Amino acid sequence: MRFLREIYNDSLLKNSFYLMAANLLNLLLGFIFWVIAARYYSPHEVGTISALLSSMLLLSMISALGFQTAFVFHLPRNRENAGRIINSCLTSSIAASIVFSSIFVLGLDVWAPPLKSILSDLKFGILFAAVTAFYTTSANISSAFVAGRKSSFYTIKETLFGFFKILPLQVFSVFGAIGMFMAWGIGVLLAVVIGFFCCPWYGKDIFLFPCLTP
Repeated sequence: MRFLREIYNDSLLKNSFYLMAANLLNLLLGFIFWVIAARYYSPHEVGTISALLSSMLLLSMISALGFQTAFVFHLPRNRENAGRIINSCLTSSIAASIVFSSIFVLGLDVWAPPLKSILSDLKFGILFAAVTAFYTTSANISSAFVAGRKSSFYTIKETLFGFFKILPLQVFSVFGAIGMFMAWGIGVLLAVVIGFFCCPWYGKDIFLFPCLTP
C-alpha cells in the first residue's frame, strides 16, 4: 500500500500510469469494435469503412496543425492565458478540418474513387466533415489534459469513447457501411462532450472555464 501511495503522490508516475492504461484500453476496445463489426457487417462494408476511417484520421492529424505538441510545451508555461490558447487552437483546428475534409470529398475522383459511392451523397459528406472536426477537437482536448497533468480525465474520456462507439454497432448495421461510421461518430461526439464536462474541474489548476470562452 505504501508503494501505491508513493506512485499516486508522484505526479509523473501517476500520469504515466493513466496514459498507459488509456492506451491499453483503447487497443482492447478497438479490437472489440472490429470483432463486432466483422460479425454484423459484410467484408466489403468493413473494408470500405476501414478506408474511410483511415482517411478521416489522416485529415484529423493534419488539421491538428501541431497544436497537440504545442499544448504540452506552452500551456504549463502560460497558465494565465491557457484558456485563450486552447480556444484559439480549437477554433483553428475545426476550421482546418472542415477545409481539408471538403477538399478531400471534392477530390475523391483523384485520391479515393471507391469512397465516392458513399461520400458523393451530400449528407454523408457533411457527416464525414463533422466527424473529422469532432475527432480533431477530441484529440486536442486530450493533449490539453496531458499538458496539465490531468491524464486521468484523458483516460476516462478515451475509455468512454471506446464503449460508446461499440454500443450502436449492431443497431446501425441496418444502414450498411455508413452505419459503422455513424457509430464511430457518436463515440467521438460523446467524447468531446465529456472532455468539455471535465474542463471545469481541470480549470481549477490551469484552464479557464467555460472552455469556449473567447
